Amino acid sequence: MIVQSGQQAESAAHELGGAAVLKMFSEEITHKRDVSGVAVDVAPDPIADRLDATASEVECHTSSRPVRFLVREMVSGETELILGMYAMPLVGHPCWAREA
Repeated sequence: MIVQSGQQAESAAHELGGAAVLKMFSEEITHKRDVSGVAVDVAPDPIADRLDATASEVECHTSSRPVRFLVREMVSGETELILGMYAMPLVGHPCWAREA
């Protein structure tokens, strides 16, 4: 769910039913973690404060404060697969994968 306020983030986390992942929503910044734009395993009640803190941390790194965040269910105990793809002239679409 995409949210724009701490109150919306709290409602979204409660709707998901437990711990959540909070990630800044940006089309310009590919690696959100590099600018402190990701918080994992956040309980529903303190997620509003975490959203404000994350926005401040991102602003310190980028001089721009994010206004939208993605709230997703925190999944643990599973294997995560990270995929990357890029269109390259004359080469096609190479794909990278790694287990996290």
